Amino acid sequence: MKVKPKILTKAATDTLRREVAVRDNSLCILCGQPAVDIAHIVPRSHGKKNSVTIWQLKNLACSCRACHIETRAQRIRFLKRMQELYAFDYSMQPFAQYLIEEG
Repeated sequence: MKVKPKILTKAATDTLRREVAVRDNSLCILCGQPAVDIAHIVPRSHGKKNSVTIWQLKNLACSCRACHIETRAQRIRFLKRMQELYAFDYSMQPFAQYLIEEG
């Protein structure tokens, strides 16, 4: 019998969202406008729903609506900006694939 993975609780995701908002001063990390969303830099679809990578703070960033809509096209900009702001290491997968693709 398959066992379903434990789903993150709403309280856990709310806590993560608050931590990201505090870290980013509730401002979009790309344009500096007030943030209305928390973007996954590596999308949830690229990992298991509760993958540690997907829910790491370094994979989450405040974004305004316009930048969040463009997250996919701007994924490399998000990664580079997060490296500039917080010195996160994105040398491992799945993050590294986006930086490699850029060349």
